[in-house]
Formats: sequence, structure tokens, C-alpha cells
Amino acid sequence: MTDHTLSAAFVPGTSEPQLVMPAAPPLWHTVAMIWALLVGVGAAMLANGVQGPLFGVRATIEDFSTTMTGIVIAGYFVGFALGSLVVPTLVTRVGHIRVFAAVASLISIATILPPVFVNPWVWTLLRVFIGLGYAGLYIVAESWVNDAAPNANRGRLLSIYMVISLACMAAGPLLVNLADPGGFVLFILASALVSAALIPVLLTVRPAPRVEAPSKMTIFDLYRNSPLAVIGGIGNGLANGAFIGLSVVYAQRLGYSVSDSALFLTVGILGAGILQWPLGYVSDRFDRRLIITLVVFAAAGLAFAATTFDMRERSTAMVLIFLYGGTMIPLYSLFLAHMNDHLRQDQMVAAASGFVLLVGTSAAFGPVVSSWLMDRFGDSSFFGFQSVVLIATGGFAIWRMTQRSGVALEDQTSPLYVSRFSSVAAASAMEIAQENDTDEDAEEVRN
Repeated sequence: MTDHTLSAAFVPGTSEPQLVMPAAPPLWHTVAMIWALLVGVGAAMLANGVQGPLFGVRATIEDFSTTMTGIVIAGYFVGFALGSLVVPTLVTRVGHIRVFAAVASLISIATILPPVFVNPWVWTLLRVFIGLGYAGLYIVAESWVNDAAPNANRGRLLSIYMVISLACMAAGPLLVNLADPGGFVLFILASALVSAALIPVLLTVRPAPRVEAPSKMTIFDLYRNSPLAVIGGIGNGLANGAFIGLSVVYAQRLGYSVSDSALFLTVGILGAGILQWPLGYVSDRFDRRLIITLVVFAAAGLAFAATTFDMRERSTAMVLIFLYGGTMIPLYSLFLAHMNDHLRQDQMVAAASGFVLLVGTSAAFGPVVSSWLMDRFGDSSFFGFQSVVLIATGGFAIWRMTQRSGVALEDQTSPLYVSRFSSVAAASAMEIAQENDTDEDAEEVRN
């Protein structure tokens, strides 16, 4: 990790040692050092944005049942959870670049095979491999970004990384319009984009960071520290998995074209990207539990509205999707920040890793349950399921507010601006801990 160690020195005109920190390199210099990684991540996120809705659209074309489609979609989240367990160990053994190359190759192979083997169970297995691969890409990329930046620039660099990721993820579904989803071309395109992501990374001259295997915290440890973060993470995972995984299938069942169905997902991600920062900003200045509760019920209300409004009316649907994505998806960041409010600095990284696994595992159940409900009770069950989950989460938040007093505003950690479960949570937690350590070091020098 970039070293910017504090030191004490006597400054002329003073009688006490003053805090001296080496000047951090400008942000553009740090970005220039990792441009290859950022380009590679952008290409991989475009591919992820394509393959997700493509599986849903193609499953509809192949006449898979909605329940079976949900199982196929859930395979990605199962793989992601598995990847979050096994990839960190691989990185410590063989290094970032080899793991990046291996998982990108795995994704490329698994993405190009579905048109060859048109079978829902084969597709489910391929989705598991894709999810595992993307977990590896995220872990490698985000730990690399975190290592490249000094404390003074790390937050902004992670923000640039997230903007690139969100922009490419939002643009990806629109690429489904480039060819017939019933053919081979789009699968080849997604596979080629992942392969292209390898080129700049493998040719980079910057050495990869050193990695140490993270410590672990069990789900019970997390719950003892912050029950609301755990239950909220489960609820957010269920709703997020259903929405991200099945929104294209839902739109097609309503009669939307392939292009408009893909737009459903794009609009939701854009809403998250635009509203995430304001929600985090507000949560920093008030009791975070209160803001979480209000946002949860706002998302639940929007989901319920989607069950009562005519979602075949395009403009109404797009407004609701934008607002729903903008409130539901950022809850991940708010719950993660709330969890950190109740942790010691040395617990943050392990807790963030456990939180990623918790939400990822929960997300695997979202598409399965939601698709079964849609088959049994109709299309309105898509948002109905998410509304019930969010209402239950909000009710638990209200109950928790009666059981424990809130954290003082000055002790609340900064919200982590991430909109999906990924290792950037752990990287950001590490950043917060390091910044707090820096503050303590500064205080010790002054004293």
C-alpha cells in the first residue's frame, strides 16, 4: 500500500514538534498509474451489463419458465458468494495479475457457451462460473485501486472507480439492442469484452500490491455488533437480487420490447448513481438509523406503487424505476456504514468481507423466490415481493431504534458510496480505519 507515514518535526518559531505528512501525489498522477486497470474494469463491467439481461431475454426466447429463469439468474449470486470466499486465498498464493487473467478467462468461456448448450441447468452452472469470476475481478481491481492511492486521494480514486463501474454497468444493457438476442452475436460480444479487459492489465508495468489474507467475522459476530445492519443486508440482498436479476424478464412479461426491457435496468442503475451521494450525505448529518428507516420505507412505497400503477405505461414505469433504484440500491452503502458505526477500527475489514458474503448469499434467493411468485400469482408479485421484504426491514429498523440509543453524530463513519456488494466495501473500510489511525497519530504528536 502506498506509504504516507506521519512524522514529527520541530518547525522554526515553535517549541513543540509539529505534525509533518509527506505531500501526496496529485490525483491525476495516481489515475495515470492505474489507467490500464480502470480501462480493463470498464470493459469487464460493460460485459457484465450485457450478459445479465441477455440471459433473461434469451431464457424467455427459449421458453424457460419464469421460475427456471430465476434459478438461472440466481446462479450468478451463488458464484459471487463462492468467489468472495475462495478468491482472496488465490490472490495471496499466486498474485493479482494471474488471478485477474484466470477469472477473466473463466468468465469469457462461460459467457460464450450458452448458445451451444441450451439447457437451463447448464446455464445455471455457467452463471455460477460467471459470478465467481466477477467476484475475483472485483476483489483484484478494488484492492489494487485501494493500494495505489495515498490516504489523501483514496476516497476520490475509489469514487472515480465506482463512476466508471456504474457508467459501464448502466450502458451494458443497452448493448443488447445491437443484435438479435436469439443468436450468437451478443454472447460473443460479451465474451470479447471480457477478453479485451485482459489486454491493458496484462501489459501494465506497475507492480501488483501485496495482499494478506483477511481475518474473518461470522454472521453471529456481525449480528452481535449491529443487528440492523445484518437484517438490513439480508433484506437489501433479497430485493437487490430480484430487481437486478429479473427486471428485464418482468418488463418482457409486460409486453415491452427487448430495447425497452433493457432500459428498465439501465434507468434503475442510473437512479442509484445519482441519488446515492445525497442519501449518504444526509445520513452523515442525522441519526443514520432514522435516515435508513425513511429510505427503506420510501423504497417499499415505490415498490408497492409499482404493483398498483399501470407499469405498461412507459413514462410512469421509468419514473418509478428510477426512483426505486435510487432508494433501494444505495441501502447497501447505508447499512454498511451503520455497521461500521459500531465496530472498532481493527474489525472493519473483516466485517466488510463478511457483509459482502451475507448480502451476496441473500441475493441468490431473491430471483428464485420472486420468479416462483410471478409464476404462481402474476407479474405484480415482482415488486410485491420486494415491497414486503422492505417493509419487514423497515419494521425491524423501527424496533431496533427502541432497543439501543443511536451513535453520536461525530462518531458516525462516512458512508461508503458503493451500490453493489463487492470488495470495495472492505477497501473503503480499510480507508476509514487508516484515516482514523492518522487522526490518532496526529493527536499523539500534538500531545
